[in-house]
Amino acid sequence: MDICIEIMVISYLFLFVAFIIDLGEAQNVCADESRCGGHGPAIRFPFRLNSQPDHCGYPGFNLSCIDTNIRCSSCRFQ
Repeated sequence: MDICIEIMVISYLFLFVAFIIDLGEAQNVCADESRCGGHGPAIRFPFRLNSQPDHCGYPGFNLSCIDTNIRCSSCRFQ
């Protein structure tokens, strides 16, 4: 019976550590600035490239790259 409890505790501990590591990696997806073509201007929050997750930028501030040029297809100007 004691071995069963030990295995359960180790399993829960492993799952907890795996969850924390995964959560930390998800936070780092947006940490770096992005560039179009590697030499374009820096793209940082509140803007995001379409290839990045939604939480990396403010809604409606989506950008896309055409070579080293930036295109804002979701921007609306009045």
